[in-house]
Amino acid sequence: MSLEPVAPVHNLDLLGQEAAEAALLRAWRSGRLPHGWLFTGRFGVGKATLAFRFARFLLAGGGDTLAVPADHPVVGPMQAGAHPDLVVVEPPPAARGTRAAIRVEDVRGAIERIQRTSVGATRVLLVDQAHTLNDSSANALLKTLEEPPAGVVVLLTAEGVDRFPATIRSRLAKLRLQPVPDSAIAAWLERRYEVAGDAAAAAAALAAGSPGLALWLVAKDAAGHYATLAERLAAATAGGEADIAGVVDALTAMLEAGEAALPRELVGQLVRRAVATRLGLEVAPLAAGEAPILASVGGGRLDRLWEVWDKLAVLDDVAERLSLDRPSLIVDIAASLAGADAAAPG
Repeated sequence: MSLEPVAPVHNLDLLGQEAAEAALLRAWRSGRLPHGWLFTGRFGVGKATLAFRFARFLLAGGGDTLAVPADHPVVGPMQAGAHPDLVVVEPPPAARGTRAAIRVEDVRGAIERIQRTSVGATRVLLVDQAHTLNDSSANALLKTLEEPPAGVVVLLTAEGVDRFPATIRSRLAKLRLQPVPDSAIAAWLERRYEVAGDAAAAAAALAAGSPGLALWLVAKDAAGHYATLAERLAAATAGGEADIAGVVDALTAMLEAGEAALPRELVGQLVRRAVATRLGLEVAPLAAGEAPILASVGGGRLDRLWEVWDKLAVLDDVAERLSLDRPSLIVDIAASLAGADAAAPG
């Protein structure tokens, strides 16, 4: 079965966000539904899926649950991007090494469309990945939030609230989506995508509560890459050039499989698991021989590991901005990860 994720506008199911759905239902039933909402949470947790789910519910006129049947008249036009009462804004595709931002002209055009189109009593303006709004596009949206047109509900999704001006935050009801239990994610991967049990459990553990991320990790063989990284770190005890070369190979393989996002996620998980080990919490192994590695990292190399994670987070940005080649940056990252001060391997 294909491991391609279902686009949020096409996804009629939402995993593990019953509390968020209940909060939206209560607000709607109260008769005092806020005109603006901000759904936050980490990548892949279901923010956009919930936003489209709530938009379908509103355009369908409500109901006992947020679920709208697949054969309802609003579903087909929404999925085709042709429903006149739904306008969606999202960042354009980004080139490698750059971060896309929602353009001010797209926000202005969306606001113009939502003001002039109306078939039903409610219209929805949905801004996906709103944390990519720049100052100009944020200001354009602010005008609509300050004086919302009658019947218009604005839904924003974002990974956090810290990147928004206070003027926007103060005009939105906020709903943070919670991590989904590992067991629910693993069962979902097995049931919907026919992922084998062990692979599903490993991906769920690595994804830390994000179903979308878990599916992406399965597609990138993240469990295999994580096991290789653990193996290479176990060998890199002396910090010599040969040891660093092994870690370089592991990180380079991750980059080739999933760009900077894959090593960032896996090293980030290694950090979290090392911290948990250091705090004496029980950590189920994801790779053979992982326990002593986590103990070693948490005991004496945690600062270096945080440094590695920071470098991976800006890998593409730094390489692009400073015209540095990624292989050199990877060698530097590998040396820090291995706890070594050695130069690049020859």
